[in-house]
Amino acid sequence: QNYSNKAYLYLNSGTISNNKSGGVSLSYAEFVMNGGSINGNSFNSQISGGAGVSVGGAIFTMKGGTISDNEMTSNDGGAIKVTSGGSFTMDGGSIEGNSATGSGGGVYVASGSFIMNGGSIKGNSAATGKGVYATTDNFKMSGNAVIDLGNDVCLGDGNKITVTGALSTTSTVALITPTNYSSPHAVLAVENDVKLADVIKKFNLTQPEDG
Repeated sequence: QNYSNKAYLYLNSGTISNNKSGGVSLSYAEFVMNGGSINGNSFNSQISGGAGVSVGGAIFTMKGGTISDNEMTSNDGGAIKVTSGGSFTMDGGSIEGNSATGSGGGVYVASGSFIMNGGSIKGNSAATGKGVYATTDNFKMSGNAVIDLGNDVCLGDGNKITVTGALSTTSTVALITPTNYSSPHAVLAVENDVKLADVIKKFNLTQPEDG
């Protein structure tokens, strides 16, 4: 993407809340969230998604704050939806208590990237992928990132999570749910000298219903 003429938005404190067409909609812009909250927004749309933040061909970096209690109906991405090659980097903060009637109660990544270096995703709900639903191969984790076991990560057919650095949390960092069990493929990979044996024990896999 060419971001040479992009707009910049920073949220350091305060609240974006109670909007009926979503909290923040980004298109070829850059949004940095250092603090504050995006909460209590709703969006009913069969075309768009992302009741908290819609990242359409844009860059969103979350360093702190909370995105919570946003509700997406008739579509995907209770808190965040990434489309059109957009980029979402989560270095800190919390995504919690959001819901989607479709997929991705916390984060839905249709295309582009999701880089999770820190923060937590918990207490979200959706039909599939309560925590994250990703149909991109550019989903990376490192640092103290944690996706609660009650908020599974649903990966599209052939997609995976790539661990790019040490995972500092001692407990399980994510529960992975593949969308297709009939065509086996790797759901976890490593980069940057990370050893698979060191990180694989920090991920759980949802077992298929037939066992």
